[in-house]
Amino acid sequence: IVDSINYALRIQKAVLPDGDLTKAWLGEHFILFRPKDIVSGDFYWATKLNQDIYFCVADCTGHGVPGSFMSMLCISFLNEVVLKEKVTQSDEVLNKVRKMVIESLKQKGLSGEQKDGMDIALCIINKETMELQYSGANNPLYVVRNKDEESIPSDKQQSYNNLNLYEIKGDAMPVAIHVKMGPFKQHTIKLLKDDRIFLFSDGFADQFGGPNGKKFMYKAFKTCLMETHSSKIDDQKQLL
Repeated sequence: IVDSINYALRIQKAVLPDGDLTKAWLGEHFILFRPKDIVSGDFYWATKLNQDIYFCVADCTGHGVPGSFMSMLCISFLNEVVLKEKVTQSDEVLNKVRKMVIESLKQKGLSGEQKDGMDIALCIINKETMELQYSGANNPLYVVRNKDEESIPSDKQQSYNNLNLYEIKGDAMPVAIHVKMGPFKQHTIKLLKDDRIFLFSDGFADQFGGPNGKKFMYKAFKTCLMETHSSKIDDQKQLL
């Protein structure tokens, strides 16, 4: 069984974006990807359409094998909506993917029914205007910017030395059938030189450790992102 899952990891890795491509599309960045059970319910995804760069970090229901089934399904839906249907608005991408998840898993919203789906932070950057669109399902977007630059409208803000971390929250609903199912919202930010944006699942903040075996939590995660903010982004990855 373990041999079989290890082979499945090769297939899952094959559908994740290639490092050379993400470097060409996104420029300086890092990806910290440590699946808990060989294959993963968390995934990252990126693609390019005209002058727009699409990228996301998503967390599918479940870990290991069931989670990886969902991640493969959701990656194929994202590719279809963006590359075939050529949807250019971040909120509309999530609305369409949610419809496909509900239809493909035959979700009816009945009591006791499996509510499989995903939480996601999705961004679209226009490389010409440097305008960023963000839409989220439960997962937020963090933007770290120098304090002396223009502030960003946000839900929460945390400061450290000469940096501000702005948290823009996604909608409180998954990409799946749910009690609350309004349309997803779109947030727009004008990016500045030296801004850093972070997309993530709950994996880092939910780590247990320390003398009391406590969770790391999001406040410490935010502080960690600002403390490790250095001139080289690869150094930040190593520190994390």
